[in-house]
Amino acid sequence: MKYLTLVFAASITVTGAYAQTSSSTTTTTTTTSTGAAAPRHNCVRPEIIDMSKKITEAQMAAFVAALNKYKECSEGYAQTQQKEAERVQKEAQVTAQALVAAGNVAIKEYNDFVEEASKVMHTKAPTQPKAPTETREQGSIDVSPSRIPKKN
Repeated sequence: MKYLTLVFAASITVTGAYAQTSSSTTTTTTTTSTGAAAPRHNCVRPEIIDMSKKITEAQMAAFVAALNKYKECSEGYAQTQQKEAERVQKEAQVTAQALVAAGNVAIKEYNDFVEEASKVMHTKAPTQPKAPTETREQGSIDVSPSRIPKKN
């Protein structure tokens, strides 16, 4: 009876630890929203002992030891995944900041160009003296082609 209580307590502890990582450990790989795949854990699950049959103390001790190894492996996997997630998140944040900064540089260059172009376009050209216009004397004939009457 003492072992049954111990196994039950150990299985509850392992179940709690396993539940935290179950979403990432139940399939071969877990695909994230970016398409990245997380590797599956390689923790070995112990075989469940049928308590309706008579088992020896050695079998129970072996089961408890295997259960503890499974728990430690699952917790270690979860911690490793958490650390990797934090590393990837920091790397992504640095990349995102660099991308935003590059975009801001492009917008600043555009704004500077528009300001410079605006100054150039709104500056008046220096005035040049006008050429004297040709005045016609009275009685002169206009010989431009559009004014010459056609003969029929």
